[in-house]
Amino acid sequence: MPSTRPAATAPMPRRAPWAVAAGLVLGTGLKLLGALRHNPMGAFACATLGTLTAVAIAWLRWPLTTVLPAVGTVAVCWAWRRLSDTPPTH
Repeated sequence: MPSTRPAATAPMPRRAPWAVAAGLVLGTGLKLLGALRHNPMGAFACATLGTLTAVAIAWLRWPLTTVLPAVGTVAVCWAWRRLSDTPPTH
């Protein structure tokens, strides 16, 4: 005879790894904030690219595997151009 008791659910163990991953990403981001002072792109461009990435992934639901290479390519090209515009310091 089949059991009539509901199956036990475990929502916490399933969500715990996501919370740990989010905490690690947030902690790494906070550590990297100090490096923005020396970033050739500037804080505004970095914040704009970060916001664009977050909006594309979270709000527009675009796939991460598409957004990160696209935004990353734009960021690398922008930084490369900014570095090529600055005179060398000897």
